[in-house]
Amino acid sequence: MDGAALEDALVAARKAGARGCELLYTHATVHELGFERGRASAPAVSEESSVTVRVWVDEGRHAERSGAPSAVSELLQEALDGAGEGAPSAHAGPVDRLRPVVGGLGIADRRYQYLDTEARSEVLEEVARTARAEDKKAKVSGLRYRDELRTRRFANSKGVRLEETSTRFDAWGTVSRGQLSLTDHVASRAFASVASIPYGTTLARRVAQLSMEGESLDGQVKAMLPPRVVARILEAIGGGFTAERVAGEVPFFAARAADGSSPLDPQLHLLDDGKLPGGLHTRSFDDRGVVPVPRTFLREGVADQAMVGPEEARRTGGTPTGHQWGHVLRPGNLALKAGTRSMNATYTDFDTWSLELDDLDLSSLDLATGVAEVVVDGRVMKSNQQQGAVRRRAARVDLRAMLGSVLKVCSDTDRIRSTDAPALFVDGLVLL
Repeated sequence: MDGAALEDALVAARKAGARGCELLYTHATVHELGFERGRASAPAVSEESSVTVRVWVDEGRHAERSGAPSAVSELLQEALDGAGEGAPSAHAGPVDRLRPVVGGLGIADRRYQYLDTEARSEVLEEVARTARAEDKKAKVSGLRYRDELRTRRFANSKGVRLEETSTRFDAWGTVSRGQLSLTDHVASRAFASVASIPYGTTLARRVAQLSMEGESLDGQVKAMLPPRVVARILEAIGGGFTAERVAGEVPFFAARAADGSSPLDPQLHLLDDGKLPGGLHTRSFDDRGVVPVPRTFLREGVADQAMVGPEEARRTGGTPTGHQWGHVLRPGNLALKAGTRSMNATYTDFDTWSLELDDLDLSSLDLATGVAEVVVDGRVMKSNQQQGAVRRRAARVDLRAMLGSVLKVCSDTDRIRSTDAPALFVDGLVLL
């Protein structure tokens, strides 16, 4: 659907009785490759298109429908029928034209149109080569590559007209050594980033380190959280910074305590920036046509600013922040402020036993308490020397305790997908 087709649909909606209307059209061209028997497969190419229609009628009653662009007339009628049966809302409706779209976001790789099968295959072949070069005992499997060129067009009855073209590149792989397997996923707006990230080498090295025999640890321990682990934590808690949770109306472990005290360490400063050039979650506009507004999620360890949708903004007299994705608010690009001492220097400064976590699955995290029961792998460290490893160990992660006991924010940082994360040296991890 081009701009003219969107305009025609808006006119049709008004004629059919809609008081307000929004249209979001998306089209993606996708290339996918696998890797078998030492060679990358021929790329499978697919096209994906959809349109989402939102309409409002009297008393703010509204509904939405999604489907194929060719069925937009039917979707409009279905949405109108559904809106008549919806609940009234004094704050619902299309957004106004709030501000111009910021240009130069770096979300479309100019190299995309020149990519061929050889270039795409080389990404996977390089991972296999480098992993085996790092460790002869390493076995590589599950190699997969995907890229997409996505166009989004938005129009509403308030005169908002927006368009964006973006690229995204993803690669996955697993490296095994004996019974131990590690999987990694890298993603970027730029092909060069995915093609140059040495994750084959990194995976093989991590597997070898975790295979080391020696000392183990028990009970509550100090833990070094490398950038990969800190990124997992920030990704897991990012969706919690809604107005209700930040205000304490809904339980949130990072919210300010009743006595006004900070629940987390004051060294922690977490920013959300949906305008970050080249960021994986950078967008010109969200699903409601709102340009992203940078937010400070954590200020000196306290939940400070929140993501705000259009309805909440109208209710409070504020401004929507451009975080609406479908029916949920989703963070943009997250960045935790780094420290000044490296991981190696921090190990030496404290000269103690600790566990350097390899990765962290926080799918079971309770945002109200900050607690998750997990299984971890990690390197047992004495000062900055590895003395053994912990493999597949049950552990209790209490983020309120661990992020409230930050011994050092390190200077080692890495961009993991949509998160810029430094390493953290913390206390409070419990090995079960």
